[in-house]
Amino acid sequence: MADIGDTVRTRGLIAEAREVIASLNTSVRNRFRTEPDILAEWRIASRIHRTGDSSPEEPTPPVATPFV
Repeated sequence: MADIGDTVRTRGLIAEAREVIASLNTSVRNRFRTEPDILAEWRIASRIHRTGDSSPEEPTPPVATPFV
């Protein structure tokens, strides 16, 4: 029975994380709207992967920056 409780708690934590990320998306996009490199990194870092997803998204490739 402890496994069932752990699963429920894990699902609750994942739901909380999704809410936090959704809230942060707005802030990050507003704060870094003129910095595409940082926005690209945020898009990659803020993704949550789920197993058993029927329509997986293609990962966003990082923006290449030339060395100066």
